[in-house]
Amino acid sequence: MSKLNIIEAKLKEIEQGKFQKLGDSFFYKIGYERITPWGSVIGKDKTKPGVPDTYIELDNGKYIFIEYTTQQDKVFDKFTKDINKDLDENITGIPVKKIEKIVIFFNSKLSLSQTELLKNICNSYGVKFESYNISRISLDLLNRFPSIAKEFLHVHVDTNQILSLDDFIQEASNKPFTPSLDNKFLFR
Repeated sequence: MSKLNIIEAKLKEIEQGKFQKLGDSFFYKIGYERITPWGSVIGKDKTKPGVPDTYIELDNGKYIFIEYTTQQDKVFDKFTKDINKDLDENITGIPVKKIEKIVIFFNSKLSLSQTELLKNICNSYGVKFESYNISRISLDLLNRFPSIAKEFLHVHVDTNQILSLDDFIQEASNKPFTPSLDNKFLFR
């Protein structure tokens, strides 16, 4: 079985709380640093009600709202409700004009027409829309973020001979009798 198929199978089995933490790590690796997992229980792989599930504060003062699900049935209905809640200022307390984008992140698939309908809901409010289905997530974990696949899915994509700078520093720092590589070099 290919690594891609193994990642997809593991994503299908993952429970909601762990999936949301995987997603938050995924978006951090993409480059978003101010992530607030509103619908996540601190210190546990559990979720709690939150609108949105996660939000990211951008430098321009706007927000990205992220909705997660591991639900396999009626995914379109769930995201329709979630997006409508995200766009309801009475629920979020945030004016719609401050929402730059709504992202859906899920371990199943939607049809093209369903994706287009969700996109149209967002666009009618002037909000961008982005979708991460199981195929897109799996390919990114395989090709861009193997450390996330290893941590959350226990899938070793490669032999760890080629790592990003951050992953290399973390791996090297975890070895016994090895000085930390992220110390500042001072006074020379």
